[in-house]
Order: sequence, then structure tokens, then C-alpha cells
Amino acid sequence: TVVAVDPLVDDAGIPTAVSLVDCDRRQLAAADLIIVLTDHDAIDWLLVDEYAEHALDTRNRLTDPVVDRL
Repeated sequence: TVVAVDPLVDDAGIPTAVSLVDCDRRQLAAADLIIVLTDHDAIDWLLVDEYAEHALDTRNRLTDPVVDRL
């Protein structure tokens, strides 16, 4: 299952195989991998840092030392 969090787009801008979800503890903890592609200020990045077990950060937004970066 692929889900996405982007408060600046609606379902019309997302492929049908992807579901838009809220950025909350449950979604973050359930994710196998979190990929940061944008760095919207509307995202609670401290929450992402706290609950993301595996993350690939392409925007250098997360501070956890175990995050992989591009």
C-alpha cells in the first residue's frame, strides 16, 4: 500500500494507486519507509522525526541521525 501526505494537494493530483492520509502517529508508525520529497512547513517534522522508523530524506528536513539522506 502506498500512501502520501501533502496538505497542499487534493485527491485529483494523486495517482489512483496512492491514498492521501494525515500525518499522524498511527500513519508514521505503520509505515515501512517514509520518503521526504518536499519540505512543507505544514508538516509536523518533529512528529515525523519521533515516529519514523525508516526514512529517506531528500530535503534534509529531518534531524534524526539514523535517517538516510540524498
